[in-house]
Amino acid sequence: MTVFTLWYERDAAIEKSEERIVNIAKQLTQHQKTMVDDVRRITIYLADKTAKMKHSPQPALITFTK
Repeated sequence: MTVFTLWYERDAAIEKSEERIVNIAKQLTQHQKTMVDDVRRITIYLADKTAKMKHSPQPALITFTK
């Protein structure tokens, strides 16, 4: 009887470990998606900013004379 109890407990522990691994993998996947979205947003922002800078008039250089 003890062998069956130990076998059942072993299987339960393995199943619980597998559930933890799946949850960790889901959390990592969500974190990576968030990071990719953040990089995408900042890339678009910087591209827009660069495009606006290219199309805006350049400031005149100020020179001082004596």
